[in-house]
Amino acid sequence: MKGQRPALRLRPMRVEDIPAVVQLDRLSFATPWSTSAFRHEVLGSNHSHMLILERAGTSQRSSPHTAASAGAREQRGWRAWWRGRSQPENPTGYGGLWVIEDEGHISTLAVQPNERGQRLGELILTALIQRALAAGAGYIVLEVRVSNHVAQALYRKYDFTIAERRPRYYADSEDAFTMRLDLGDDTSIHFQKRRAALWQHFATRQGLQDAYTESPWPEACAAPG
Repeated sequence: MKGQRPALRLRPMRVEDIPAVVQLDRLSFATPWSTSAFRHEVLGSNHSHMLILERAGTSQRSSPHTAASAGAREQRGWRAWWRGRSQPENPTGYGGLWVIEDEGHISTLAVQPNERGQRLGELILTALIQRALAAGAGYIVLEVRVSNHVAQALYRKYDFTIAERRPRYYADSEDAFTMRLDLGDDTSIHFQKRRAALWQHFATRQGLQDAYTESPWPEACAAPG
């Protein structure tokens, strides 16, 4: 269809995504993560399940080899060739999940400012919950600013409830709510119905592709060197 946007793809975060993710993180949060923190999540943690939401076809790494790129590799060396072809466009959004024993913890979630209001944060959230279920988590927790009513409404939509208030949790001294979702049978069935309807919406309208939820973990996704 003329004018149709590229399909959406969910996939594991790779190390070459980090510079763009750091930029989006700084746009989204008053206390953003450092580059080293994201590198640890992608490369150094056995419990971290980092996610990228992108428009399919924007990642240069996934494009086929060409004669020009092969020539460049010979002339400039393998590492220079990799750097020249492996820089993705800005991600549409990202999220993070830790799973330790039976606890899932949503560590971060953000969407590009010009892409907000399209239920993309909801899509990322449901992917993280589904991943936690697949990893065997019995419950999920997260922290949210007490002033962030939009995020709280989204979490409540998926049956998260406030478990506690944590005073001065953030660096600017704002309190946080810890919210919790217990993944019992009834909750899981209810969630799966909502997730199926949401993902059908995106599959029909934007050709949603999921390379994240059932992906092996940890993925060998780091750029060489």
